[in-house]
Order: sequence, then structure tokens, then C-alpha cells
Amino acid sequence: MTAEDVKFSYEMFRQYGHPVRRRVYGLITAVKIISDHDIKFTFGDGYDRESALILAIMPVLPKHYWETHDISRTTLEPPLGSGPYKIKSVEPGRRIVYERVKDYWAKDLPVNVGHYNFDTVTFSYYRDDDIALEAFKAGDYNLRHEYNIHKWLTAYDFRALKTGRVIKEEIRHHRPEWLHAIIFNTRRPLFQDRRVREALGLMFNFDWINKNLFFGAFRRISSIYPNSELAATGKPQGEELAQLGKFRDQLPPEVFGSAWQPPSADMRANQRKAMKLLKEAGWVYEDQELVNQETGAPFNFEILLNDPGDEKIALEFARALKKIGIAARVRTVDSAQFTGRLDAYDYDMVMHRWTNSLSPGSEQLNYWGTAAARNKGARNYAGIESPAVDALCNGIARATDRQALVARARALDRAIMWGYYMIPMSYLGRDLVAYSTDIRRPEAVPVYGIVQETWWMQPR
Repeated sequence: MTAEDVKFSYEMFRQYGHPVRRRVYGLITAVKIISDHDIKFTFGDGYDRESALILAIMPVLPKHYWETHDISRTTLEPPLGSGPYKIKSVEPGRRIVYERVKDYWAKDLPVNVGHYNFDTVTFSYYRDDDIALEAFKAGDYNLRHEYNIHKWLTAYDFRALKTGRVIKEEIRHHRPEWLHAIIFNTRRPLFQDRRVREALGLMFNFDWINKNLFFGAFRRISSIYPNSELAATGKPQGEELAQLGKFRDQLPPEVFGSAWQPPSADMRANQRKAMKLLKEAGWVYEDQELVNQETGAPFNFEILLNDPGDEKIALEFARALKKIGIAARVRTVDSAQFTGRLDAYDYDMVMHRWTNSLSPGSEQLNYWGTAAARNKGARNYAGIESPAVDALCNGIARATDRQALVARARALDRAIMWGYYMIPMSYLGRDLVAYSTDIRRPEAVPVYGIVQETWWMQPR
């Protein structure tokens, strides 16, 4: 691995990489190779403390290999790498097999001790998850992560589990969960009024959905960082208040009070409040239909889905909206069409998610920033364009210690949640895993949850 490889990798990712990576790499004004193993990057305006760290975790590609291959095209030829595993075989659409590199150059580094214990790792692909679950029950594979709480509570009743050949565990973790939500596209005029967004959120009957569809297993999301210390609590103080105070005239007054909490389970009261907000925003209820009092246009829109399993949630929400005269259509599309429409921001509302870490940084601009709202393929699904939010995102990336980072994350949390840009859904706070007893795991569980690279095989 040489400095030439590093420079080549930088150039390739700057041209073909994800928008977040291209944005950071675009801040670099000069690259100078000093020696075979030394390279200097110079940042221009707009960089922050995290920019250098993002650059430092850049995957390094072998220049001599990719100079004779087209990096912009997909391929079934296993590429040259330098990690602990290499691709042994591929059956497109069925499985991919990795084998351990016995002379892996970094295997004795302290950070890797105890990792990468399996000689081979096989990933099998199934077109239908119900079939995949049946295959697991039959012993066709050893480890399964379950993401469907209904299946977890009702479908894991099979012989191998009863006889002790399979272990079923719920493992608590403390990482931020997915921010799963029904997201308003505020690029649409229909959802540009904050009162309208708040009103529709009041009509989402989470308690009924959780109880009747998910056995009451979930918790309601009340933060953009659910299940973590980054979630805002109480009233803003200290550094958190100082960050928000700079934008007092740009943020809703509620931001400076208690942290956002989901509405109560009293749907009658919620409906009355929703109708009041909609009326203030210029919508009136006539002949069982909500219409704009100036244009007479009906209030109707589409909810875009990718997972058929989400239909029951969206349909229940649509039924609730119908009670106040709103017609919400639910449309489920295949993955390719969903990705295309998501990247083009071609939807009214979409059920999707964001992911976060315990160390948020410049990716927050990609989630909530103005530039991302106008850049197709980014992740500002809500279309937020707010100078205050931009500045709060930038503040996170420029934090100099953990205390400041947490305070600034909480400040951004308040601004987003009180903006009603989404209808937050639910999280579990546990990893649901089932595995055969010839696989073992460490007793200690890190903050982020299970780390499969530290598991090992032990014959029964």
C-alpha cells in the first residue's frame, strides 16, 4: 500500500463516491505525495474537525488493479483487497462465500485480536423472508437477525429451539436506533405549513398500532437520536441553550421549552386539535372532505412505501386521516423504483429511515441541510431548508469535546422535532438474534450491541 494508492483512491471516491464523501473530499484543494508512504492533503474553506477523520477512514484501493478495471461498473470478478477475508465463490442471487486470509497482515494488531474467527462465512440470499425463516428452522444457515417483531413473537416455535440446538436471544444495546418515520416532503406546497404537519402527526394512532399490530413491544420515537444520550431532555441549558439562542427568531418558540414528546393517546382530543390547526392553516371541512378555503382544492396525497410489511401501518394512518376528510393513498413499489423516486425526491410522503451513530458529525448536513435538500441523491428526504438548522448541523461537526458534541446534538434534535418534518414511529432497543449452539459469543456486549466478528465456532 503506497501513497500513490491513497491518492488514486481519493480521486476515484471524489468522482464516483457517495454524495457525503464527495462533499468532504471536495473541500481538499491540494494533494502532495511526499514519499512512497507519506502524503499530504490540504483543506480549503469549509472544512471542520471531522473532515480529516472522514478522510482518514477512506478505503484504500490498489491503483495497479483498478487502472485496468472500470471502477464505475459492477462486476462479478472478485476485486483485489487487503482485508481479513477474500471472496471464495459467488452464485449471483443465491450466495457469496468468504474465506479467511490466513496471513492477514493486521491479524496481530491489538485492535483485531479476537476478531475474524470463522474460516469461512457464507451469506445466503432469499427472495422472500418467510422462506428464509423456514430455511433457518431447517438448519440451512446458522445465524439469523430478526427485524420483524411479529415473526419473532409468533413464528419461532420449532423443534431445534425446543431441543436446545438453537438459541433465541434479545440483546440490549445503547446505540442510536434507526430514525424510522413517515416523512413529509416539504418541497410540496401541501406540507410547507408547520401547522399542517403537526395536525397530521396528531392523527397517527401509535398506541393502537403498537398494541394491535406489534404486541406492544415498541417504544415511540421522540428524538432524531432514539435510544441514546444524544436525545434532548427537559429544557435546554448551558451550551445547548447557547447554540439555540443564536437563532431564537428563526426557530419555533417550543424549541426553548421542554423537549418534544409524542401526542397523547386520546385520539378524540388529538382530532379536535388537528382540525383547529388545519382551519388556522386555511383548510375547511365540507361534505366529508377537507378542502382549501381559497382554491377549493381537496387535501389528498400519496404515501410511498418500499416494504409491503409497512402497508398495515400506512393504511391505518390513512383510515384515521379519512375521518377528517383527508384522502391518503398508499402505494408500495419495488426496490428499484423506490430508490429512484427517493433519490429524486419524487413523493408526497415516504416511509423511510435515517441512521445515526453516537458520534454524529458532518453527515447531519446531508440529512437536514439546505444544500442536501437541493442535491438529488442526498438524504434530506424532508426537504428542510433552514439557515438555523444548517448552522446547528455545522456546530456538531465543530465540537471540540464530548460534552459540547452532546449539547449540540440535543440542540439540533429540538429544532428538527419541533419542526414537525416527520411523523416518528418506533424502536425496540434490542437486537433480536437466533443462532445454532455451535456458535458462541462473548458475554460482554459493547454499547453498539453485538459484534459478529468476535463470535466463534465451538462444536457441540
